[in-house]
Amino acid sequence: MVTDLLEEAGEVAAVVKGLEGFKPPEKPKTKEMLATELSDLLYMVFVLAEHYGINLEEVFLQTVNAKLKPRINSSSYRKGVSLHLFQPSQAFPHLILT
Repeated sequence: MVTDLLEEAGEVAAVVKGLEGFKPPEKPKTKEMLATELSDLLYMVFVLAEHYGINLEEVFLQTVNAKLKPRINSSSYRKGVSLHLFQPSQAFPHLILT
């Protein structure tokens, strides 16, 4: 499982390097290719979390909310821009792993 995850991460890296011009690609890279590879990587992350019984939605929301709170409370944050903290099932309302 971890090797699959690492393989997908490598594929994401290869597409990004091609898009950014760091590695001349054998085939031109596109944002659609990046979207596909990111989706494959995300799928493997969910599979790994499910395997270990991790509620990834809950942990993800804790992480996102922890990163947003300082921005919301920051006096230097732009006025008029509203950020809100996510609640469970707002991030992945249609995600069902079986």
